[in-house]
Amino acid sequence: MKTWLTAAAFACSVVTSTMACKKENPPSGTKPTSSAGAATSGTPNFGVTEDEVLLGQAAAFTGPLAPRVIDAWRGETAAFSDANDAGGVHGRKVKLVLADDAYETEKARAAVVKLVEGEHVFALFGGLGTSMLAQTLPVLAAYHAENGLFGFSYLSGSVVLSQKPGFDVYFTTKSTNDKEAAAEVDYFVAARKKRFGAFFRSPSFAFPTYERVLKAKGLEFVLVRSFPASQTWEASTAADVEAFRKAGVDAIIASGPNQPCAALVRDIRKTGWKIPVTMFSFSDPDQTLRLLSEEQEKLTEDLLTNVIVTTTVPPYTDENLPIVKEYRRAIDKYKPTSPSGMGHAGFKPSSPYSFDSLEGYINARMFLRVLEKNGRELTRKTFYEAAESMGKFDIGLGVHTEFSKARHQAMEEVWLYYLTREGWKPVVAGSAALK
Repeated sequence: MKTWLTAAAFACSVVTSTMACKKENPPSGTKPTSSAGAATSGTPNFGVTEDEVLLGQAAAFTGPLAPRVIDAWRGETAAFSDANDAGGVHGRKVKLVLADDAYETEKARAAVVKLVEGEHVFALFGGLGTSMLAQTLPVLAAYHAENGLFGFSYLSGSVVLSQKPGFDVYFTTKSTNDKEAAAEVDYFVAARKKRFGAFFRSPSFAFPTYERVLKAKGLEFVLVRSFPASQTWEASTAADVEAFRKAGVDAIIASGPNQPCAALVRDIRKTGWKIPVTMFSFSDPDQTLRLLSEEQEKLTEDLLTNVIVTTTVPPYTDENLPIVKEYRRAIDKYKPTSPSGMGHAGFKPSSPYSFDSLEGYINARMFLRVLEKNGRELTRKTFYEAAESMGKFDIGLGVHTEFSKARHQAMEEVWLYYLTREGWKPVVAGSAALK
């Protein structure tokens, strides 16, 4: 019997968690800007000076998920650097300060508190993982109630971000896990796959999502196999492969960090089995591609077919989209690699461009768009109101993007890709995604 932490249970834990927060004081040597909002409330304008807006990011700059976090940071840095070199927004440049939580739950809250109490940031920006969100959302909610602190963008599609208190304290950019799961299942059902196997990290926040999607189609998982969060690429998944074959599954959904999910594909293909495997964006398509491509050079079996992935960003090769063209130009100009003095010592981008760095770039561009709409007089309150008054807006993505009082999630689009020897290619009508 496996125990899964459901989204509902997680939401309940967030709502019932509490934290006593200290009163913030502005950092020594900085003078809060005057504004109507600050003057009326009598509170200092945290993280804003005459020429700077200070954002804080608590995320896994070390640990197993560091490549994803650093890749996203590369895109964010490119976007903010571009804006800063052009004079900033309304005369203010954006500075991003970092705190490492190493993707360890016991460090997550401390990282957020360090940014808020120690750095006195204007807002939290970015972050990764539903497990970390479970720890930090109650902290952010307490600060939000006290002084209006909010978060912008988060590398998680958790349903919790669309429910209170997550909805109240976060503006997110990406589509939800539910949308990604539905895209995967719909694609396989259209390909006449009905006997699904699951390969999920334990505990899994995604498992209940897929169960709901399958149930809506009158389906259920034939077999569920789990792996620990610490499992690496080197660990064998042969026992899981054998169990799936015996159960007669005809498609496998893998969810979790990229190393064990990629290892499952490796071990499946070593047996000659061509069963399709799908992963969603959390599994880091670019690092999955790197691992399987490197392994492919050592083997005769074909590892790079019948693998599908969902993402919440368009192809980073499609320069017909203005946002992609601008992203690639910024990456080429600034060539960000990893943050100085922090990060995974061995990390090197697998290529200049990636899904995660594009997502980071898009997130930063959306923040800058709201900052522009806000105007010169800037407080947490005015930014929050500006975001909710954005309505439909376009940053060159070619899809519907919108913020409003009823909508704190900018996008709902999901893109499917299939793996080839030339890399990931978008699944379009007539593409040979499955063989």
